[in-house]
Amino acid sequence: MPAENTKLLDKQAALQASNQNKELAQKLLQLFIQQIEVYIETLSSEHDIPTLQHIVHKLNGASQYIGAPLLKQKLTRLDGHLHTLTDAERRAQMCQLIELLVQIKHLGKYDD
Repeated sequence: MPAENTKLLDKQAALQASNQNKELAQKLLQLFIQQIEVYIETLSSEHDIPTLQHIVHKLNGASQYIGAPLLKQKLTRLDGHLHTLTDAERRAQMCQLIELLVQIKHLGKYDD
């Protein structure tokens, strides 16, 4: 089993997802960062499981394209399993997701 990628943002993963198009990779990251506050607000205030599931699934796909392996790993574990968590577990998971989103927002770019 390969080791997990623990990078917050991985430029090589983003380039691979964008077919080596640097401008596209950067544009996708900037668009994602522009939406982070909306995601944070939804994750912190929404309690409807289908709505949360939709957001988690949407973020899971986006995390692949922006090269966010740590976020992708977290979302992959959650995607499809939110309904099995207790309210307390779900709140804890949402807090962890929010923390990762805040870290990505503050980083704001790929390390060269």
